[in-house]
Amino acid sequence: MANADQSGYQATLRKLNWGNVNDVNDQLKVISRYSNAKNGEGKYVDYVAQRPIQLDKNNYAYLDNFSVGNNQINIAGWQCPFRRG
Repeated sequence: MANADQSGYQATLRKLNWGNVNDVNDQLKVISRYSNAKNGEGKYVDYVAQRPIQLDKNNYAYLDNFSVGNNQINIAGWQCPFRRG
């Protein structure tokens, strides 16, 4: 596919003020734009995610792997604690 090496996206929201985020009401809508211009304008196609992301102040984690073998314990996972304003 042409320009496949330029596909994908990543975003970082810096200095999010949690004082302005309600635990149950605020949502984040993800819109991904493909454009033939570097500034995102010109001819473009937008993909709007079907479900918005609900913002809250919870601490999320998941244990991906827990195993015992060769006289050792292996643990892998992730955690995403959200800081409060």
